[in-house]
Amino acid sequence: MPAYRVYISSTEQDLKPERLNLKISLEQAGYDPRCMEKYAAFSNRPKDECEQDVRSSHIYVVIVGERYGSLPTLPNGTQLEKSFTEYEYEAALSEKNIPKLAFIKKIARDPNNVKLQGFVTRLQVNHGIKEFTDPDELSKQVLIAITNVTGKATRNGLNPNLRYYCNRSEQAIRFDELFYKLNYNNHIHFYLLAGHAFNYHDSFIKRYKFEFQSKNFDEEPVDISFDVKVNPNDTEGQLVQKIKGLINVKVKTQFGIEPLDKVDAYHLMQLLSRLKKHFLFINLNIQSSYLKAGFADIYKSSIEKFYADFTGLQQQEKQDKKIIIFLNLKYLDNVQNEEIVRRTFTENPFYTDKKLPPLTKLTTDDMTEWLESNDIEVNPSRLFKLVSQYFQPLADTEPDGDFYMADADIKMEELIGEYNNKKP
Repeated sequence: MPAYRVYISSTEQDLKPERLNLKISLEQAGYDPRCMEKYAAFSNRPKDECEQDVRSSHIYVVIVGERYGSLPTLPNGTQLEKSFTEYEYEAALSEKNIPKLAFIKKIARDPNNVKLQGFVTRLQVNHGIKEFTDPDELSKQVLIAITNVTGKATRNGLNPNLRYYCNRSEQAIRFDELFYKLNYNNHIHFYLLAGHAFNYHDSFIKRYKFEFQSKNFDEEPVDISFDVKVNPNDTEGQLVQKIKGLINVKVKTQFGIEPLDKVDAYHLMQLLSRLKKHFLFINLNIQSSYLKAGFADIYKSSIEKFYADFTGLQQQEKQDKKIIIFLNLKYLDNVQNEEIVRRTFTENPFYTDKKLPPLTKLTTDDMTEWLESNDIEVNPSRLFKLVSQYFQPLADTEPDGDFYMADADIKMEELIGEYNNKKP
């Protein structure tokens, strides 16, 4: 059965974070959000296109912030009296079978904005209004309201990608701080992600691939991943060339094109333009078994030189394209070189502003938070049942009650599949 189509109606400039966060939350829950950001070129006038999309949706969500919005213009240049948002609302009113859900941001509004005040009053008279203060609160309220209307959390089940949103809060908070707050205008981003191999570095990276895809109108990022191994006779320069050569091999095999003339930031940005993409993930995987005493310094200096080769483009053009490099340092139980790993990487000053917290084991509390924060289950009794059924057995097999992401991932996939086929 197809997903519910949920139309998001609001002004755009003052509610951009709310719209984006709601769109992602709806997609994660299995809905099909309809909004102006997803429109490609179309032949209809914008007002007609919006109204048509409203009438073809299953649920209409209107959000009011601090602006009334722009007014449509007729082909003859005449400006209409109401905003796009209010005309969308009237289109929804014309369809009796479409539930109308109204949300108003709790802020002070200009009392002299007569049209905005009139629209707010109109909504308050016709509907039970929910107020919100931030994007997260709005998304939760909308999902609750939709569940109340439909009687179910989703129509086509849970998104399988939800398993990548398992609680890695320390890593996610630090990544968001570095990427969005401190370095967003940079074109090249570099992160050290360390942890046991069974804590699944790839799952954390897939979380952001999925998030960037959701934020960029379903455009899947380019992903190049490979193992970096040093040979006994390799020098720093040879290892750098080996890394670049592996990138070029991946470019040729994954995209069926000729190798790049030169593997550097400029040519990789050109590759993104050619592929009509905005994001490139490069994942350099290093197993700690290769970090022997004689190789550690070669790895250290080679990775730093590799990074330096890319950062020269930071102030040039291509503002809308980004390369995200992950150095994935994967520990193994049978390798006794923790001191070398710490000295070479995790305590290396070079990574001070590039280092994410290490990936650690999970607990049943983490899985409870995953179920709650992703709106998979909020009923306390069912929540307890799911954790006991799927994750408590993993904790019971370990002395400290924690378990690897590799084991949790299997159970999360089973749970999501069970939810989508029959409610557990």
